[in-house]
Amino acid sequence: MSYVYVMVGKRLEMLPKLIRRWIKQYEVETLDKIKRQISP
Repeated sequence: MSYVYVMVGKRLEMLPKLIRRWIKQYEVETLDKIKRQISP
């Protein structure tokens, strides 16, 4: 039982990094789209 908790805990520790990576990727993609719309 404790083993499962450790695994879940490690996953939860990694989540913020993943979320930050997703947000960064999303920001880059959004900026690209905006730049393309602005520049003809």
